[in-house]
Amino acid sequence: MGKELLERFSIEFSSLDLRHRQVSIQDGQIHAFFLTIENEEVLKSCWEEVTSWIAGRFQAKVESEFEQWNIYLFFMVPFKIDISLKYSIENDTFSSRKIVIEGGQAYDKILAEHIINSDLRNYLSPTIYESNSIDKDPDLAELLSNISIRNRKNKNEAKSVFESLCERLRKKYNED
Repeated sequence: MGKELLERFSIEFSSLDLRHRQVSIQDGQIHAFFLTIENEEVLKSCWEEVTSWIAGRFQAKVESEFEQWNIYLFFMVPFKIDISLKYSIENDTFSSRKIVIEGGQAYDKILAEHIINSDLRNYLSPTIYESNSIDKDPDLAELLSNISIRNRKNKNEAKSVFESLCERLRKKYNED
């Protein structure tokens, strides 16, 4: 993201601090914006305007469809916010994926958790994690054939299926 765009943002939103990070995923870029907000009233009054600004000034100029669909806006708040406000922000589908981060966290940790999903490496081998595609696995079909995991009552059963699948995949891909 160009330095001039961040400078324009700071002129238009003089009381807000916007940061930008890019994450390379194979042949594409994911864009993450971090906006530090000092209080809930400021968050209520600016989140839609900031989202629109990023959509118009940045997203509209991105040529890659992958990049257009992979823009994240993290609202960094050092406090716990009203749950209905958080819900409204995070479930808004216009422009970008919006996530409210309550309390302090480092940008790299947020990227790892929400974009890179580095915690998946605990379950899957690096080969699978970096793969472009995974063929349909007969083990998965077998594990899920007699199980319905459509509601919360079956959460433990779903967890058991997931753990079994991970174990089978570990064994299968460690043998190759």
